[in-house]
Amino acid sequence: MVFSSLPVNQFDSHNWQQVINIYDTIFFLSSRIYHEIYNDDLFGCFSN
Repeated sequence: MVFSSLPVNQFDSHNWQQVINIYDTIFFLSSRIYHEIYNDDLFGCFSN
């Protein structure tokens, strides 16, 4: 992780992890929705 080298406390690290998890979830859901609508792989994450 890039953030692990920064001098942040535990609270900041936890918040960063939450932000990263949120963006990962949004990325996953958006690509999944695209796959369902267009039956195609937007980011190559899913296959038929």
